[in-house]
Amino acid sequence: MLKGKNQSSFVIWRQLFKSTLVLSILVIVAVIYSYGLQGPFVLDDRINVLQAVISEPSLEAFTYAATSNLSGFLGRSVSAVTFAISSIWAGVPAQPYIYKLHNLIIHLVCGLGILAVINLLLNYLDASKSKTNFYISLCVMSAWLIHPLSVSTVLYVVQRMAQLSSLFSILALLMYCIARCGVVQKKIVKFVLLFLLIPLFMLLGALSKESAATMILLLAITELCVFRFDYTTNFDKKSNTAFLWVLIIVPLILGSGFLILNTDKFLNYSGREFDLWQRILTQIHVLPYYLKMILMPDLSDMGLFHDDFPVQTGVSILTVIYLLIFFLLFCVGVKLRKKHPIIIFGFLWFFACHAIESTIFPLELVFEHRNYLALMGPLLVVIYLVSLINDKIFLSGCTIAILILIGLTKMRVEVWGDEQLLYYYSVKDHPESIRANIYYSNVLAEKGEYSEAKKYIENILDDEMAGVYMHLAVLDCHLDGADTANYMKKAENNISNVGATPYVLSNFRMLVRVVEKNICPGMIDNAQVKKLMQKFIAGGGKKSGVSYYYLGQVEFLDGDPESGKRAFIKAYELVRDATVPQVLSMLLQRQIQMGLFEEGWETIALAREFSEQTRDIAYYIKKMESFYMRKKIEAENSSSIN
Repeated sequence: MLKGKNQSSFVIWRQLFKSTLVLSILVIVAVIYSYGLQGPFVLDDRINVLQAVISEPSLEAFTYAATSNLSGFLGRSVSAVTFAISSIWAGVPAQPYIYKLHNLIIHLVCGLGILAVINLLLNYLDASKSKTNFYISLCVMSAWLIHPLSVSTVLYVVQRMAQLSSLFSILALLMYCIARCGVVQKKIVKFVLLFLLIPLFMLLGALSKESAATMILLLAITELCVFRFDYTTNFDKKSNTAFLWVLIIVPLILGSGFLILNTDKFLNYSGREFDLWQRILTQIHVLPYYLKMILMPDLSDMGLFHDDFPVQTGVSILTVIYLLIFFLLFCVGVKLRKKHPIIIFGFLWFFACHAIESTIFPLELVFEHRNYLALMGPLLVVIYLVSLINDKIFLSGCTIAILILIGLTKMRVEVWGDEQLLYYYSVKDHPESIRANIYYSNVLAEKGEYSEAKKYIENILDDEMAGVYMHLAVLDCHLDGADTANYMKKAENNISNVGATPYVLSNFRMLVRVVEKNICPGMIDNAQVKKLMQKFIAGGGKKSGVSYYYLGQVEFLDGDPESGKRAFIKAYELVRDATVPQVLSMLLQRQIQMGLFEEGWETIALAREFSEQTRDIAYYIKKMESFYMRKKIEAENSSSIN
């Protein structure tokens, strides 16, 4: 037996060794991800990032940033503020590196939180195995941090929203575990943890992304599976019962009631190519697909795009098999809940994390970032089960598994660090993905490989015809232009039948650029683009503010500022959200380009009116005023010289 100083020294060295192991894992993760930090913004990164760009850390600037993103039900203001913080470091124009670096830091902090939570839970269940419990926790943290499935969350800037909601969920759970595990004994500290810090993290999580609402389920599962309403003191029983009612049960009842009363709003599938029943059936197939990527990671399964995942239109044999497997696993977990409660805990954790984004709501069918926090559940179950065999197999097995994950993740990170490689492998691994073909075509076009880019758009000729023909026209006019007129005509013939999809709108943006830069003289002119836009607005684009935004630009390019202003004002009236500053800023720029300074000042006045009545954009208005004054002085100086 070690006594006195020897025992104290042993404890210190043991803690130092554990800390070194944890730090080593964090360093390894940081080194792996360093290969991908130079990668590009992808998909909706730019629109979310650019809305929150600020140049100074003032209260006015952060207020503007906090209200700049109206995604989701609550606005995601916390995420928007962190984008603003990143923008100060990233500079203007915004560079992806800093944003991705900050995502990586959040990822590492989440990993530490997972380590702490699992270690507390395991020690609560069996404190006599504290050494094994630590290594189980360390292995779960390591596998979670290093898993290749998380690459598309960490290096996809806008998925910081998912990261932050996960971080605050982990912190809330950590506070709950500290309060319930007997780590602290003072009543006031427990009260602060349960009724101040956890509600704070709930709020911050919800303002990061609405999926943080699953935090309520995770807390409930932790109590049901691990703590099981076992209390050591009467105060613990009363305080925790109050906590469960106030912050778990009542919110669940109110949330369910609110959803039932607003089904028309939250279950509106009018903009989707599938209905509620088809989505539910498809998610029964999606969840096993996620589990396969978690437990048997294959890089060819993973990717930025999963729009090629088949929609289930009916109950198949495979659907029944999946349901039976889920039910069987649940029964096994329930059967073993007394001896091995971690199994049912991990099983329910995975499904609870998917309770919002993989159930009834009309969201995209498949996205990898939905597994960011869910990943922990299956990893914990598998690692825990292996630890039951013996220590030697457990440690060697975990080491080998983590080394394999390191190799896979490094390969995937390197792909994400190169824009052309990212989209090349997206098409290679998901050739039926419409989005993969479109984005790879865009990358090739940016490099001047128009002929090759055209082939990938021709691959999707049967889908969104008008958008495809617009895209083909832009690519063809960079070549010999032999088919440009034909493509524009076909786009015009089909444009009335399509909705205001991101793809169609992005092609209008390209057409505006082609006309403004006079890239394809004699092949695509302002009159053609204007006619195309007017037909689109008369059909599926009539309620799209972005449609009028592009029409306004075309009208200005056509030398008709009055019609251009009317289109911009219509865009302003339709969007009335976070994009208002961008709409009015573009109107101001177009007016200044034509020397219409009086009209430009009226646009700034409209921005002030919006700021006073709807949303504080005072910071952005100052930028508009600065731009206006600078251009006016330049014009006056130029006039005096002449």
